[in-house]
Amino acid sequence: MSPGWTSRVPYPPLDPTQIAVLQNLLHALHEEDQKAIDLAFHEACYVLYAHERHQYLVSEERDQFFSPVNIFLVYLSFSANGSFQVPSTITGHCAALEYSIRSVILVEVDTIARTRHVSAFKYVILYFFIMLPF
Repeated sequence: MSPGWTSRVPYPPLDPTQIAVLQNLLHALHEEDQKAIDLAFHEACYVLYAHERHQYLVSEERDQFFSPVNIFLVYLSFSANGSFQVPSTITGHCAALEYSIRSVILVEVDTIARTRHVSAFKYVILYFFIMLPF
């Protein structure tokens, strides 16, 4: 979205740290380095998908959870005439988004496990299910 873009629906702006990661992706897309593009894309997805309820200052002041991904999904659910699309068409978008979120988290877990020299399976079992500090 351009800086001058406006919406009738008020929602918080992205946090400056999120914007920086998205700008990094935009910069990487203009380069020829596929690994840099992949990394920037992963980081952009991760910063949008994986955040806590009040991690960013913008959402800290609100009493509700805000996610730009949720807003995107709602906008995607509208048809051109302003009504909601039929559920069968929205389900495909939700499934694709869920697959994308799972993929990004899996890559993140694998990266963390490699840096800590632990198998990703053991890392997930120990950290998420047993909740041992790792």
